[in-house]
Amino acid sequence: SLLIVLLASNLSIPDRLALSFDSYQLLSAYSRAGERLLQSYPSDIDLTKKFIETMCFTYSSIKKSSGSSGIDNSSLGTLSWDSTISGLERSILCLTYQLSAYPFPNPLLPPLPMGLVQVEKIHSSQMRNISVNIASEKTWWDSIPIFNPNDLPLPNPSTGSADAAIYQRSSLSQTAWSEGKYKLANSSAKCLEVSIMFLMSRVHFFNQKNAFKFSFDAVAIAKGL
Repeated sequence: SLLIVLLASNLSIPDRLALSFDSYQLLSAYSRAGERLLQSYPSDIDLTKKFIETMCFTYSSIKKSSGSSGIDNSSLGTLSWDSTISGLERSILCLTYQLSAYPFPNPLLPPLPMGLVQVEKIHSSQMRNISVNIASEKTWWDSIPIFNPNDLPLPNPSTGSADAAIYQRSSLSQTAWSEGKYKLANSSAKCLEVSIMFLMSRVHFFNQKNAFKFSFDAVAIAKGL
């Protein structure tokens, strides 16, 4: 949190650039721990959100500083575009797909427009680096217990899903939905927003000769819009 505040503060351009470079090196050093945190979602949603925010502010600060007068863009070449950061970025990308495609458990998802369904079929066959949206794919909701005796039961959200009744009957109580799941859905929507902001800040580095590039599945992200 302190690092995010510092990166967002009104620092001088040289100080902001130096801080963002230090933050980048720190993220690289702890990239494996970051990957484990992202892959264990939703074990600690707040910490995951703060971690992605730190990456977002780090990249945004480098972009703002390097684009200012008096700062040579070649200074970005001093950053090490190693496989550790690439793996961390891919983990955020995969989490973004999950949060966008599954804002609710699979049975509660509304049907997709036919046009998007057709585009998804074409696009999925063209993806090379990452495969998503497989029918049997597990989602982050699978790690959430269907029934929690300490949670306040609530009606299922009105998503228009034809499978909502099946999801309700699968619970040990009268409803599979609850106050806690609403909070999870809201928190994950905020985490998705931060993740998309990070991916947008990452675009700046695509034109850097040593930057790693990866493919975006626009269909997966469009599902959450």
